Amino acid sequence: MSKLTDQITIMNDHWRGEKYEYTFKRIYFQNLVNDLKKRKIIILTGPRQTGKTTLMLQMIQNLIEKGISPDKILYFSFDDYIEDPLNVVKEWTKLNAIRHTDKGYVFFDEIQFIDKRARKIKLLHDNMRYLTFIISG
Repeated sequence: MSKLTDQITIMNDHWRGEKYEYTFKRIYFQNLVNDLKKRKIIILTGPRQTGKTTLMLQMIQNLIEKGISPDKILYFSFDDYIEDPLNVVKEWTKLNAIRHTDKGYVFFDEIQFIDKRARKIKLLHDNMRYLTFIISG
């Protein structure tokens, strides 16, 4: 396996049946969950250590509880490993055999570490219409 594949696998505990259990839900949680039904880019911003990652993990757990297959959900933190977002998505789709007919969810955490991030995310969003992107940073 490549280093990128290793990183993707390590960051996605939900693929191995792990649950993200947090009792406290932020006031915005339900609005964000409702927005997941729409095809748009969801952006979470704010200072470090304010709960953006926790909110993302809660959203992932909610999707799984609603019946979305865990392998259709990608979480990747650019805080831990710097890589082009396109390469991350390509590797995930190969790793989990994601097809263009599969609805999927991509959670990119700490995206501020990526150069030209807005352009890259827009390119992914425009060309991979079957994916919903949730980004923080």
